[in-house]
Amino acid sequence: MPPGRRDNARGLRILGDLRPRPAGAVHVGYQFWKRLGLEEILGGLEFPPRAIQLTCAMTLNRLVSPKSEHAMPDWIRSTAVGDLLGVDFAPLTDDPLYRNLDRLHPNRVSIETALAARERNLFNLDPTIFFYDLTSTYFEGQALANPKARRGYSRDKRPDCKQVVVGLAVGREGFPLAHEVYAGNTQDRQTLPSMLDSLEKRVGPTKGATVVVDRGMAYAENLAEIRRRDLHYVVAARQPERTNGWRNSRRLKASRKCIASWSTNRMPRRRRRRNASTGPACCEPSGRT
Repeated sequence: MPPGRRDNARGLRILGDLRPRPAGAVHVGYQFWKRLGLEEILGGLEFPPRAIQLTCAMTLNRLVSPKSEHAMPDWIRSTAVGDLLGVDFAPLTDDPLYRNLDRLHPNRVSIETALAARERNLFNLDPTIFFYDLTSTYFEGQALANPKARRGYSRDKRPDCKQVVVGLAVGREGFPLAHEVYAGNTQDRQTLPSMLDSLEKRVGPTKGATVVVDRGMAYAENLAEIRRRDLHYVVAARQPERTNGWRNSRRLKASRKCIASWSTNRMPRRRRRRNASTGPACCEPSGRT
């Protein structure tokens, strides 16, 4: 019986299974889209309504089930995104999504700045700790139209491909605050000053905050730059520094044991070399010279 026809024998209307679409996850994401005021942010940047709708759909996809722009139209049609936005995405192809990225990128500083301020107020975020790290993504092909596509250290084990380096700074709670795209041959240590500049523009004054970076950026010039900005830092020491620190720690512990043994006038489990006038001059482990 066709959907919508009445079954006179039972007095019921038969409902048909037309095109079920999941709505729960995208509905939750859409509520946060509205609470963060993203439509107002993009509208203030003179985005047309169609671009705002596409940006919303793309954001919900990243939140719920990340796909490439090529695969995204099918995902959008398989969910209730169109019903939530009141838009017919049936004819949507990937080309408008790629063009929308070209529209978003030049406005990323304004978008990230406004979004960071709204997130800080909405979620009561802590602005005193920032984590910064980098990754890379490579291209198949020549990538001639991308001036930042260069060969460099590949985290994907693809030194044969051109790539770009992406730096991301997040807060204590994990909310992204700023990102930058660097040439593929950029060393990690060279990116820290520009990322600190980006944080100042997007988050505002950060004096007294703590920056957490890995050992790839733990060089003297970077640590001096952090201190110059009245920031604190937590870094992972590089191998030479860890080795020297371990050796110095061993020497310090040995010296303290010698002093403690001499001050308490107890016989240590070590061989003493005495000086007739001053007592023990040094302590050496038994069996070593």
